[in-house]
Amino acid sequence: MRFLNAIDINIVDIRVEKQDIESEGGKYKIYSSHKMNNSDELVEIPFYEESSGTQKMFAMYGLFRDALEDGMPIFIDELDAKLHPLLIKYILTMFHSEDTNKKGAQLIYTAHDEYTLNKDIFRRDQIWFVEKDSESVATLYSLAEYKIGDKKVRNDASYNKDYLAGRYGAIPILNEFDIIGEINNE
Repeated sequence: MRFLNAIDINIVDIRVEKQDIESEGGKYKIYSSHKMNNSDELVEIPFYEESSGTQKMFAMYGLFRDALEDGMPIFIDELDAKLHPLLIKYILTMFHSEDTNKKGAQLIYTAHDEYTLNKDIFRRDQIWFVEKDSESVATLYSLAEYKIGDKKVRNDASYNKDYLAGRYGAIPILNEFDIIGEINNE
């Protein structure tokens, strides 16, 4: 509950209800309770009605806690999916902080978020790109080793702006497409 409230989710309680084995949807039903209009009135809703971001953070809490507690790496595909960029920064701060990450846990993730792609959050050696060629074969490379011409990327470069401008590769090749014409020609 403290974690959910720390990330601005106003859930005040979680209730888990054990289901009969034959019932649909699994062995448990989860409900969340919210305070209404600064009163003591609580409204309980099925957890599946919470936003997908809230559901994702609820599910990932145990992974984050275990990784930070045990000093182990965790791998997450598309960490930024369904989460606000400031929440991503909050998560990264937990892993970068010596106060919360005393045992050296590592968060290794993929994302399309360019908001956190900057020198204030990452060193060049912490940023890796994946680029697919014309045959969809992927190549992984580090920003620390990447060269523009014969020069490595500077520590003070604008990583996010340069990435979106295509300076480092690893961006989609977008072709013009007439969706209205396609619809009309079905």
